[in-house]
Amino acid sequence: MRYTWCLVVGIGMICFERAAAWNDSGHRAIARWAWRELPDRERAYFSKLLSHHPHYTIYLMAEKPETVSEVEWAFIRAATWADWLREPRSPSLSESAAQQIRAEYHKPIWHYVNLPIIAPDDANRFDRAEIQKRVLQPPVDLRGEPRHIIAALHYTMKRLQAPDLPEDERAIALAWLMHLVGDLHQPLHATALLSSRMNFEPPSGDQGGNRIAVKIAADDRRAFRLHSYWDSIPLPHRLDFQAIDQTVLVWREATPKRLSKEALKLNDFLAWAEESRELALNAVYRQGTDWIPFKPLPAGLVELEGLDAPVLSMTYRQQAEDLARQRQIIAGQRLTGQLMLVMNPNR
Repeated sequence: MRYTWCLVVGIGMICFERAAAWNDSGHRAIARWAWRELPDRERAYFSKLLSHHPHYTIYLMAEKPETVSEVEWAFIRAATWADWLREPRSPSLSESAAQQIRAEYHKPIWHYVNLPIIAPDDANRFDRAEIQKRVLQPPVDLRGEPRHIIAALHYTMKRLQAPDLPEDERAIALAWLMHLVGDLHQPLHATALLSSRMNFEPPSGDQGGNRIAVKIAADDRRAFRLHSYWDSIPLPHRLDFQAIDQTVLVWREATPKRLSKEALKLNDFLAWAEESRELALNAVYRQGTDWIPFKPLPAGLVELEGLDAPVLSMTYRQQAEDLARQRQIIAGQRLTGQLMLVMNPNR
């Protein structure tokens, strides 16, 4: 199979942010995995820390089922807090208060990094090593703020391990850590496809699959962004707690209990990103040796209702579900490793 090279025309556009990685259920499953793996001492420590989170009441405790303990619920909700910041909502929040929260805490560029993948036609036009260097360096901006997810993970770990940092700020760092570990294991949050033919120019390229349209079935009225498709697998959005817990139990039964330090790649967040980039190249943009067919989209928010786009094959979808499940499991294992490292830095 080959690229579909035609461009979408005649469609209005507005600016938009890169989509979230994994859906609500995926992030909660990753957090639930870590909770089940953590010893009691670590559970108690992180639960106490989260009680100091500035949005403990309006978000971490919101929608808590009666059958779930407060500490467990706060822990898995913390993993989705960074996405809630995109559009904070709570019955007790005024519009102005919500806007203030978003302005203070929302960090859209923390969620991804654009490690480049070069389309074959541009192998001699784009220098991958040079583009990647410009993407990664410097890791922080002039204000000392992380410029991408790899820098943000180092930043949050440093803050979590800082004994003199106020507890509310360490609680915020914990919530970011829990979310970003999940994000970096979604392959399309670690890469950008570059193609001059499709106007996917460096450094953002196709914006991690957000400028690529596909369909799941031929009779679908609506096309999907490839990024959104990957976010939604293997778990449906907003599964209830019991369903997530049972899913994680099944995953744990079929998975080795511990990864080696080498497999965990503790603190080697660039290695995690490179791993995701390679999976994007070999299993997201391609099926076997062939590039999947897709429709390139112009930059901006494009209406996908009624848009014609190539259909993902059943084989691709089955392999995608398997890979997404594996990525969420290893994210849970690596999140556990990072949380253990917070309390045991010499581990």
